[in-house]
Amino acid sequence: MTVARPFARAFLRSPPNASKGAALLVILFLVLAAFSTIIVSQLSKANLGTQKQKKTQEALAQAKEALLAYASTFERPGVLPCPDTNNAGSGNPNGNVNCYSRIGRLPWKQLGLPDLRDGDGERLWYAVSAEFANVPSTQVVNNEESTGLLNICGPAGCGNSSPIPKPPTTPPLPDSNIAAIVFSPGAPIGDDNRQDGTDTEPDPAKNVDPAKKASNYLDSIAIDAKTFDNSSGTTNGNDFIAANSPGAFNDQLLPISAAEVFANVNRRMENKATLAGIANCIVEYGTNNSTSSDHRLPWSAPLSIDIGVTSQFGDIVGLRSGRFPHTIGNSAKQTTVHTWATSAIPAAKRNTFAACTNFPKWWTSWKSYLFYAVASNFSPDFDGGSAPSPNSCSSPSGCLSVNGGVGKFAAIVVFSGQKLASQTRASLVNQKDTFNYLEEANLSSINGSGTVFLNGGATTTFNDTIVCINPDMTISPDCN
Repeated sequence: MTVARPFARAFLRSPPNASKGAALLVILFLVLAAFSTIIVSQLSKANLGTQKQKKTQEALAQAKEALLAYASTFERPGVLPCPDTNNAGSGNPNGNVNCYSRIGRLPWKQLGLPDLRDGDGERLWYAVSAEFANVPSTQVVNNEESTGLLNICGPAGCGNSSPIPKPPTTPPLPDSNIAAIVFSPGAPIGDDNRQDGTDTEPDPAKNVDPAKKASNYLDSIAIDAKTFDNSSGTTNGNDFIAANSPGAFNDQLLPISAAEVFANVNRRMENKATLAGIANCIVEYGTNNSTSSDHRLPWSAPLSIDIGVTSQFGDIVGLRSGRFPHTIGNSAKQTTVHTWATSAIPAAKRNTFAACTNFPKWWTSWKSYLFYAVASNFSPDFDGGSAPSPNSCSSPSGCLSVNGGVGKFAAIVVFSGQKLASQTRASLVNQKDTFNYLEEANLSSINGSGTVFLNGGATTTFNDTIVCINPDMTISPDCN
């Protein structure tokens, strides 16, 4: 046994290089562990970046959707809210004159949104074109002919078609005719001061709170010899850019084109219910004559007028078809003491359709699209200007007809719809020509005081919308 022990110890003793191998295994394990930690860390950062980017994209998309909904449902279709300049969640118009600024935060409360934040926890910012800003007193003619003034520029400036440098996400291409832009400001860069103070002043020129200043959120960048500043819209207030320089520029932009705004708005304006709203004002006029049996309706306004001048939309004696009138003093004189002509009506509304209970505010912007015809049995001079008892279509030749039927309507209101491929409305001369608005029987009857009109679905050559007014002063949306 004593002889075997040294042998056993020798047998059990590790080989000379065994300890070195074990040490190498330990080192290898530690290296692998460290490497795995780096990989996991990098994957975590990548995943965090992906999650941030996803949140940013979702917030931008939600903001755009809400702005388009606002434009199509507001009482003046096609307008967008002023930016929020004091971080209170609602837009800040400067009285009825203009917006305090066309660049500010997204007015999320006004849009009925939650407090949207980008992936870095910042509220979204927003710029709106002057032609689209909702400022009541300016009464900008805002319809599908309106042009957005904002631009997203190429590296050599706006108007050049070269690709703009890619920002952290795929950017919009260089473009113009933009109604609004929504921005994600991203994380602070450099000495951006975003500490919120207590200043609630909406005028950016007077507001001293850094958290209200666009320059602490939206970035500027020099590309070659051109400097772009998203906090001011560069030199003219309308030029913006996206760029790939994360250390010095991390704005992300989502534009809203004028075409996108009106794609939604036109669907509303071409709706029978929308047109019935203004036809109801014709009905209200007809039921406010001196006696309940007197349903005479007003004359039309002339066709060849400056559509931007409201005062030119006045009724003309003897004109049974033309544009929808606004001033109806000549018609009221031919009916006995029409209530819209009395001193009980405020002077500013007297003898105008503004006296209608719910005269739509969209008329201001869309009046060039709107036409009207009154049947001879319901015109102000019917029966020699004395109150008929009652007005009727017992003689069909004295009433208007639709789709070849007998004459049975007292009046018809027509909305011309989007311009067709053969039409243009770019100039005043174009806008005076009814060919650029109406089609087929509606065109010939409105032009020539005709009595036959067409009601039908939209095609590539016809898209007028009409509603009819019955002799009993009810509305027939389908004109049947």
